[in-house]
Amino acid sequence: MSIYTIGFGDDQNEPGELTRQQLNRQDYVDNLLTGTVNSLIADIPNTNFIQYDSELIGSIRDHIFDVLCKHEILKEADLIHFYPYIQEGD
Repeated sequence: MSIYTIGFGDDQNEPGELTRQQLNRQDYVDNLLTGTVNSLIADIPNTNFIQYDSELIGSIRDHIFDVLCKHEILKEADLIHFYPYIQEGD
């Protein structure tokens, strides 16, 4: 059971916009990854905690998703649930 669920269609926005739940999911993932990076580097001398950095967090998020797909934990089609985005043509 997931600690975070997304109900697409629960609070629909205009076409081309993410719902509040989808935006909350993005925030959840980004904040979790930022906290994880800071935890991993906390005891390493001469390092600084990171503030939110969309390029860094996006790269880490993409690599994690790729690894989960490579090990068949997720499928490419799961990306919309892993990190919601606006699909082309929507």
